[in-house]
Amino acid sequence: MRLVLHGPSANSYALKGMRKEQIIEMKQQQNILNEKKILVMMDHPFILKMVAAYHDNAEVYMLLELALGGELFSLLAKKAPLPDQEAMFYVSQVVAIFGFMQSQKVVYRDLKPENLLIDSQGYIKMIDFGFAKVLHEKTWTLCGTPEYLAPEIIKNQGHSFEVDWWCCGILSYECLTGATPFVCDDQMESYRRIIKCQVKYPKSFTAASREFMDKLLTVDPTKRLGCLKNGPADVKNLSWFKGLDWKKQEAKELPAPHVPTIKSATDDSNFDQFEDEGILQYAKNDYKRDDPNFVEFSDVWVGK
Repeated sequence: MRLVLHGPSANSYALKGMRKEQIIEMKQQQNILNEKKILVMMDHPFILKMVAAYHDNAEVYMLLELALGGELFSLLAKKAPLPDQEAMFYVSQVVAIFGFMQSQKVVYRDLKPENLLIDSQGYIKMIDFGFAKVLHEKTWTLCGTPEYLAPEIIKNQGHSFEVDWWCCGILSYECLTGATPFVCDDQMESYRRIIKCQVKYPKSFTAASREFMDKLLTVDPTKRLGCLKNGPADVKNLSWFKGLDWKKQEAKELPAPHVPTIKSATDDSNFDQFEDEGILQYAKNDYKRDDPNFVEFSDVWVGK
């Protein structure tokens, strides 16, 4: 991932480059094309937009808008446990995202604080749609972050949009405590705890936040809020969100609890630096939007 500048406009973007040789070797062509297809569909204020996609002889590129406020993960590492209303501020945006995605028949399956960036106004921007899928019936793919896996994924029962609402319950718990509810050193024991779903709520939790988690952290997906008769509206109508103006929030007219300091269009200081892994390592390169070597990224690159 590189932070790039479009010279003529001085606009900054994130440029995600993927080597064709590796994609073909790992047989990921269709997955990459699916991710691009889904990103084109994701027109929502709390989802990081794909500006364009290209390829040259060596790599496939996705040009993405920037959210330079860092990850929610880093914010939680510094501030968790968050106060109830701050946690609700972030979780409600994820609720709005999943409501939109469900209307597009897209399941996300990779919710975690690392995949939620903070923009310049302090609002969420969801990233990384590699596990997302257009869904018309159940799917059986094992994917996601272990601590966030829904019981039906672990039990290989097939899953649908309900898994995202389970993850939303896990996220709310992590925002309010700084840890996920079923985590332990033994991963298999963690899976057993998920299947049992015996959540221990701290006394500091409000009745409204606990109700929210109770309705989503339900082992039986057919009883989990979000995919019942009224769909996502059932989640939005829970008492935790009482008084929240969803339209003003979507317009980013509500004050954010944390507004990051961003000094310039290339200021990446809100991100942790990883020298070896290259994660969030933005090389400040000039991006030549009209470079003739860039070709529109579509099915034509597959296998070349």
